[in-house]
Amino acid sequence: MADLKMAQGDLKTTLNDYRGALQTLADLSAADTTNADDLRLVATGYRKVGGALEELGDKKGALENYAKAASVNESLMKADPDNVQAGMGMAISLRYTGDLLAKSGDRGGALVQYKKVLEILEKLSAVQPGDILVEGRRAEMLIYVAAILVREGKLKDARSMTSEALAITRKLAARSEATSDDLFEYAANFLDCTPADLREPATAVQYAKRAVEKSGGKDSAVVDLLARAYYANADPAHAVEAEEAALNLLKTGNQQAPPQVQREMESQLAKFRASLKIAQVRRDR
Repeated sequence: MADLKMAQGDLKTTLNDYRGALQTLADLSAADTTNADDLRLVATGYRKVGGALEELGDKKGALENYAKAASVNESLMKADPDNVQAGMGMAISLRYTGDLLAKSGDRGGALVQYKKVLEILEKLSAVQPGDILVEGRRAEMLIYVAAILVREGKLKDARSMTSEALAITRKLAARSEATSDDLFEYAANFLDCTPADLREPATAVQYAKRAVEKSGGKDSAVVDLLARAYYANADPAHAVEAEEAALNLLKTGNQQAPPQVQREMESQLAKFRASLKIAQVRRDR
C-alpha cells in the first residue's frame, strides 16, 4: 500500500507508513538477532524510508537511512560471505547511496560507493560464476563507473570497464530465456554507454526488438527505447514509427507515467520527424 502511495506522489503519508513498518520489523528482529530473513527486511525498510526522504528533498536523512541499511546488510555478509542474497543486499544499499551522491553532484563520493559495489559483485561472481543476476548487476555498475571516469577524463580506465561490461552483456543477451526487462537493459547498455565510440546502435536495435516482442509490444518505455535505437542507427523512418507507437501506448493504455515522460517522447518524435524529412530531401535530390 505504501509503495502505491509513493507512486501516486503521496510522499508524507508514504514516509509515515514506511517508518511504521520499519519499527515493526525492527521489533521483530530484536527478538532474534540471528534471523537473516528478518534482518533483510529491516535493511529494506531503511532503504524505503531513505527513498521517501530522498524524494522529499531530505538528503541527509536519506543518506543516514541508506547507511543504516548498509550496516544491517554488512552484518549479514559477515555472517555468510559467500551468500549471493546477502551480498546483493549490501550492493543495493551502497548503490542507493552512490546514486544520491551522484545526483547531488558529488561524483567522487558516488565513485567510492560504486567501486565498493563492484568489489562485492566481483567476489560474488568468483564464488557463483555464471549467476545471471550478479553478472547483470556487474555489467550495469561497470557502465556506471565508466561514465563517471569519462567525466573525470580517465578515458583508458573507462574504456576498459565499458568493454568488459559490453562483453558480459553480449553473453547474457544470448540467452533465449532473457526477459523483456533484461533485454531492455542490454539494449540500453549498447545504446548509451561511454565512451561513445563503443556504442553499437545496431546491436541495441536487435535487443530492443526482442524486448518489444517479449513484452507483447505493450510497454511504452520499451518501444521508446527501440525508437531511440533506430534513430541512433540512422533509421529515422522506423524511429518515427516506433515513437508514435510508444506515445499511443502511453496515451491510450493503462500505463502511468509523469507528464515529463510524455513531453520527452513528443520532443523526440519531433526530432525524429525532422531527421526523416532531411533524409527524404537528400534522397529526392
